[in-house]
This record gives sequence, structure tokens and C-alpha cells, in this order.
Amino acid sequence: MLFLTTYEEDRWETELANLALDMRLGLVTWSSTEGFLPPLDLDAEVLTDPLRVLREVEAYPPDHVILLKDFHHNLTSPVVVRKLRDQCGTLRSQNKTLLLMSPEVVVP
Repeated sequence: MLFLTTYEEDRWETELANLALDMRLGLVTWSSTEGFLPPLDLDAEVLTDPLRVLREVEAYPPDHVILLKDFHHNLTSPVVVRKLRDQCGTLRSQNKTLLLMSPEVVVP
């Protein structure tokens, strides 16, 4: 899991897309207004519950970078922080990188 503090979302998303392509990894983005892009299925709803968002992260196939935008608002919940800690080993074994991008530094 990595944290990226920036106001330049578009620029960094483009850089991440290029880097993921070079590394032959998929890139998935999530925001509370658009949900996951690309979604796992075409009928996917926009998920705003942080625990459901993290469960969806687990459902993506291996070899992906998953970019969560403004997820820092959810890091005040001990349950969300625990879920993130629980996921670290699984994400590593599946070659997934979880990247939290926000304009503020919030590290629990």
C-alpha cells in the first residue's frame, strides 16, 4: 500500500497508467462519485461504503494497481484501518498495489 499526496490527480493518473502499461499491470481507479473504472461487471454500482470498496479490491484479478482517490476520509475508522492491514499480505501475494491518492497526508 502506498500513499500519494497531490492535487494533480489527472497528471498522476496519466503517469500511473503509463507506468502500469510498462510493467504489464492493469490499472483500476475508484472514486466515490464514479466507482471502479473499469468495473468488474457492467452492472456495477457506485460503491461508497469503504469496507465494500476494499472487498471489491480483493475481487480484482492479480497483477493490478488499484488507485483509490480521496479514500483518506475513511482512515478515521478503526475497522477500515484493520481491513487495510488484513489485506496487505493478500495484495502482496496477488501482485496488487493499493495506492491511496489524496491532497492530504493521512496515515493511520
